[in-house]
Amino acid sequence: MNTGERGWTLIELTMVILVLGWIFSICYPAFATLGERTERQLFLGVLANELILAQTEAESREAEVTVLIDGPAKRVIVYQGEQKQRALLIPGRYQIVSNYPGNRIVFRETGQVRGGTITLLQGEKLLGKIVVHVASGHPKVELVQ
Repeated sequence: MNTGERGWTLIELTMVILVLGWIFSICYPAFATLGERTERQLFLGVLANELILAQTEAESREAEVTVLIDGPAKRVIVYQGEQKQRALLIPGRYQIVSNYPGNRIVFRETGQVRGGTITLLQGEKLLGKIVVHVASGHPKVELVQ
Protein backbone atom coordinates (compact mmCIF):
# COMPACT_ATOMS: atom_id res chain seq x y z
CA MET A 1 0.00 0.00 0.00
CA ASN A 2 1.05 3.54 -0.77
CA THR A 3 0.77 5.72 2.33
CA GLY A 4 1.91 9.00 0.65
CA GLU A 5 -0.25 12.10 0.81
CA ARG A 6 -2.81 12.58 -1.93
CA GLY A 7 -4.96 15.68 -2.57
CA TRP A 8 -4.99 19.07 -0.92
CA THR A 9 -5.58 19.97 2.67
CA LEU A 10 -8.33 22.33 3.77
CA ILE A 11 -5.74 25.02 4.56
CA GLU A 12 -4.23 24.82 1.06
CA LEU A 13 -7.67 25.08 -0.58
CA THR A 14 -8.58 28.05 1.62
CA MET A 15 -5.33 29.85 0.71
CA VAL A 16 -5.89 29.28 -3.04
CA ILE A 17 -9.45 30.62 -2.80
CA LEU A 18 -8.25 33.67 -0.84
CA VAL A 19 -5.53 34.46 -3.38
CA LEU A 20 -7.94 34.06 -6.31
CA GLY A 21 -10.48 36.31 -4.57
CA TRP A 22 -7.81 38.94 -3.94
CA ILE A 23 -6.72 38.88 -7.62
CA PHE A 24 -10.35 39.12 -8.77
CA SER A 25 -11.05 42.09 -6.46
CA ILE A 26 -8.08 43.96 -7.95
CA CYS A 27 -8.92 43.18 -11.60
CA TYR A 28 -12.71 43.58 -11.56
CA PRO A 29 -12.90 47.42 -11.52
CA ALA A 30 -10.65 47.62 -14.57
CA PHE A 31 -12.81 45.18 -16.54
CA ALA A 32 -16.08 46.82 -15.42
CA THR A 33 -15.02 50.27 -16.62
CA LEU A 34 -13.68 48.81 -19.86
CA GLY A 35 -17.22 47.83 -20.91
CA GLU A 36 -18.64 51.27 -20.07
CA ARG A 37 -15.81 53.02 -21.89
CA THR A 38 -16.37 50.85 -24.97
CA GLU A 39 -20.10 51.67 -24.92
CA ARG A 40 -19.38 55.42 -24.76
CA GLN A 41 -16.79 55.19 -27.52
CA LEU A 42 -19.16 53.19 -29.72
CA PHE A 43 -22.03 55.67 -29.21
CA LEU A 44 -19.86 58.71 -29.93
CA GLY A 45 -18.49 56.96 -33.02
CA VAL A 46 -22.01 56.26 -34.31
CA LEU A 47 -23.00 59.88 -33.67
CA ALA A 48 -19.90 61.14 -35.49
CA ASN A 49 -20.74 58.85 -38.43
CA GLU A 50 -24.27 60.30 -38.51
CA LEU A 51 -22.74 63.78 -38.82
CA ILE A 52 -20.45 62.63 -41.65
CA LEU A 53 -23.42 61.03 -43.42
CA ALA A 54 -25.50 64.20 -43.01
CA GLN A 55 -22.68 66.26 -44.51
CA THR A 56 -22.32 63.84 -47.43
CA GLU A 57 -26.08 63.94 -48.06
CA ALA A 58 -26.07 67.75 -48.05
CA GLU A 59 -23.26 67.81 -50.62
CA SER A 60 -24.62 65.08 -52.89
CA ARG A 61 -28.25 66.26 -52.86
CA GLU A 62 -27.30 69.94 -52.83
CA ALA A 63 -29.84 70.49 -50.08
CA GLU A 64 -29.64 71.62 -46.49
CA VAL A 65 -29.51 68.78 -43.94
CA THR A 66 -30.20 69.42 -40.25
CA VAL A 67 -29.18 67.25 -37.31
CA LEU A 68 -31.36 67.99 -34.27
CA ILE A 69 -30.30 66.90 -30.80
CA ASP A 70 -33.56 66.35 -28.92
CA GLY A 71 -32.33 65.89 -25.35
CA PRO A 72 -35.68 65.43 -23.59
CA ALA A 73 -36.78 62.78 -26.10
CA LYS A 74 -33.34 61.09 -25.91
CA ARG A 75 -32.75 61.03 -29.66
CA VAL A 76 -30.83 62.64 -32.48
CA ILE A 77 -32.94 63.29 -35.59
CA VAL A 78 -31.67 63.97 -39.12
CA TYR A 79 -33.86 66.11 -41.41
CA GLN A 80 -33.57 67.04 -45.05
CA GLY A 81 -35.67 70.15 -45.35
CA GLU A 82 -38.74 69.38 -43.26
CA GLN A 83 -38.65 65.64 -43.95
CA LYS A 84 -37.33 63.35 -41.22
CA GLN A 85 -34.69 60.97 -42.60
CA ARG A 86 -33.66 58.90 -39.59
CA ALA A 87 -33.22 58.97 -35.82
CA LEU A 88 -30.57 57.74 -33.39
CA LEU A 89 -31.55 56.90 -29.82
CA ILE A 90 -29.42 58.24 -26.98
CA PRO A 91 -28.78 55.56 -24.31
CA GLY A 92 -30.91 56.22 -21.23
CA ARG A 93 -28.16 57.09 -18.76
CA TYR A 94 -26.51 59.69 -21.00
CA GLN A 95 -27.32 63.27 -21.87
CA ILE A 96 -26.09 65.21 -24.89
CA VAL A 97 -25.61 68.96 -24.93
CA SER A 98 -24.11 71.16 -27.60
CA ASN A 99 -23.12 74.75 -28.16
CA TYR A 100 -25.17 74.91 -31.37
CA PRO A 101 -28.15 77.30 -31.29
CA GLY A 102 -31.28 75.29 -30.55
CA ASN A 103 -29.16 72.09 -30.63
CA ARG A 104 -29.42 72.22 -34.45
CA ILE A 105 -26.41 71.37 -36.60
CA VAL A 106 -27.11 72.63 -40.12
CA PHE A 107 -25.10 71.36 -43.08
CA ARG A 108 -25.40 73.72 -46.05
CA GLU A 109 -25.72 72.57 -49.67
CA THR A 110 -21.94 72.71 -49.98
CA GLY A 111 -21.39 70.57 -46.88
CA GLN A 112 -20.21 73.52 -44.82
CA VAL A 113 -21.22 73.71 -41.20
CA ARG A 114 -20.61 75.98 -38.25
CA GLY A 115 -17.97 74.53 -35.94
CA GLY A 116 -18.97 73.46 -32.47
CA THR A 117 -18.90 70.86 -29.74
CA ILE A 118 -21.32 68.09 -28.81
CA THR A 119 -20.77 66.85 -25.26
CA LEU A 120 -21.74 63.48 -23.76
CA LEU A 121 -22.58 63.62 -20.04
CA GLN A 122 -23.70 61.24 -17.34
CA GLY A 123 -25.27 63.47 -14.74
CA GLU A 124 -22.69 66.25 -14.33
CA LYS A 125 -19.75 64.06 -15.33
CA LEU A 126 -18.13 64.71 -18.72
CA LEU A 127 -17.67 61.41 -20.59
CA GLY A 128 -16.60 62.55 -24.03
CA LYS A 129 -17.23 65.00 -26.82
CA ILE A 130 -17.34 65.43 -30.55
CA VAL A 131 -15.64 68.51 -31.93
CA VAL A 132 -16.92 69.57 -35.35
CA HIS A 133 -14.18 71.43 -37.22
CA VAL A 134 -15.06 74.76 -38.78
CA ALA A 135 -13.36 74.47 -42.15
CA SER A 136 -13.99 70.84 -43.05
CA GLY A 137 -17.04 70.06 -40.92
CA HIS A 138 -15.48 66.73 -39.98
CA PRO A 139 -16.20 65.50 -36.45
CA LYS A 140 -13.42 64.40 -34.09
CA VAL A 141 -14.31 62.13 -31.16
CA GLU A 142 -12.56 62.82 -27.85
CA LEU A 143 -13.19 60.33 -25.06
CA VAL A 144 -12.54 61.24 -21.41
CA GLN A 145 -10.74 58.58 -19.35
